Amino acid sequence: GFYEAPASFTNPGTTVDSGTVPLTGTARATVSRWGALAGARWVQGLVWRWFLGAEVGYAQQSLSGLDLIDVSDPANPHSFGLSLPNRSEGAFVVSPLAGIEWQFADHWSAAFTPRLQVMFGGVSRVAVILPLSIGYSWFGL
Repeated sequence: GFYEAPASFTNPGTTVDSGTVPLTGTARATVSRWGALAGARWVQGLVWRWFLGAEVGYAQQSLSGLDLIDVSDPANPHSFGLSLPNRSEGAFVVSPLAGIEWQFADHWSAAFTPRLQVMFGGVSRVAVILPLSIGYSWFGL
């Protein structure tokens, strides 16, 4: 599972049809995302582990605080005052991955697992994710 905390972003050059005349400005919103993935990996090695795999799942993206800002006068930007509704969209996710893991001490490891995350559906997006993780595993023999 994953959760991406809300973050603000802007998108300059956005045009919105206001019903009378199209308005162009900078879109501003707060976005967050959560979801769950399940997958499988092929692993080779003991101390240095190489792996390939894939994950599939679902992601939900929420946009709130949508606003269109008039930036034609940079010294005095202001909202167009549109009532843009919050949006929430779900998508099917496919995520191929490959990486390397190093078992550097008893039960401790470090891994680099780059992946491509492709979302199909309401929020069609492509992302490259480059996570570096430190892990502790416990097991009995």
